Amino acid sequence: MFAFTGPFAQFQNNDGSVDAITKLVLDLVRKVPGLDPDQKLVEQLVQRFHSKASDILAKSQKKPEKTLR
Repeated sequence: MFAFTGPFAQFQNNDGSVDAITKLVLDLVRKVPGLDPDQKLVEQLVQRFHSKASDILAKSQKKPEKTLR
């Protein structure tokens, strides 16, 4: 379900891609007065986050192996 308006629309309409998350993070950081984020650094951090999150999700979706006792 998409939220086209309201306070959470920008979060709920995010497709979870590296580009979309990077844009969201930059938009949020730029709302803080006095902050000027380094876009390349944010992209690197988001890429690392995305990679780790993908690994965690992949591991959690594996069926546990049966062990013999």
